[in-house]
Amino acid sequence: MDILIEDDDLYLINLALEESAWLVTNDTFENYWKDGEEVQRERAIYPEIRWSELDEYTWGTGADNEGRVRPNEDWRVDGSNFLHPRLQSAPGMALKDENSELRVLLSDFTNVLEEIEICAEKHPHQDLDHVKEIRRHIGYHSARLGKMIEIIPKPSIPSSKDDLNSKTVDVLKQYCDLLGLKKSGLKGEIVDRILEEQSDSVDSGLHIEDEIVEEGTKELEEIIGFSKSEFISALLGCKKSREKESYATTYATLIGKHPIYNLKNHSIKANWFLEECGEIVDFEIREKDNSKHYWI
Repeated sequence: MDILIEDDDLYLINLALEESAWLVTNDTFENYWKDGEEVQRERAIYPEIRWSELDEYTWGTGADNEGRVRPNEDWRVDGSNFLHPRLQSAPGMALKDENSELRVLLSDFTNVLEEIEICAEKHPHQDLDHVKEIRRHIGYHSARLGKMIEIIPKPSIPSSKDDLNSKTVDVLKQYCDLLGLKKSGLKGEIVDRILEEQSDSVDSGLHIEDEIVEEGTKELEEIIGFSKSEFISALLGCKKSREKESYATTYATLIGKHPIYNLKNHSIKANWFLEECGEIVDFEIREKDNSKHYWI
């Protein structure tokens, strides 16, 4: 990581404390002597920093018998190999679960959309059709992205007082972040705040999924220019008999006659769209050679 700021040490110190992450360094941030003069370092310059907490997160230093922080041999480098046999997940990583990667990717997607939007807003020719369309579709993508973020279950939070009391204050504060609660106060106060919030929100979000599907359908139909019913009606009109027929073949006939129904023009997979129409058309999936084939 390249830190292009004047005081990279201070940046990393604050980052480790903010993210509750491990700091791997042999730098003690203690004062040292040079040419008969004492050089002031971060521990002396910034006494307000939570140094005792930082020392807990730091691999590569430890306190000596006099209480001064000294380098140790927690880790070492052998050529291009970084060797640290005792390194474990940092305290701040305690809330990782099976959905953590999804959250990170969706967060990255959010940042990309914001960059695209800014770029489109700064485009020198705002009246161009493709610029207008990009800005229009950013809204749809942002709406769907927000829904995806909403439906991902939050990491499991203990619901009993004993379980919460067994957690560190740092982990309890992360629970507060997830629940949108303030993090200040004594440990007991934070625990009570979490328990109260959990009891108040038992019934929240029960109907979110139905709302998402309904809103998503309206957005999709507006984007592609036709409804699911219109698509299925036209598709069935291209069948040659009442018997089950290959969806791929019938769909190819459909877009040959009516190009407006070519879902590829909207970056939509035909099989996915058929599944979305499952409530209004009967279809089956047959597997052959490790591939799925749709029949209608």
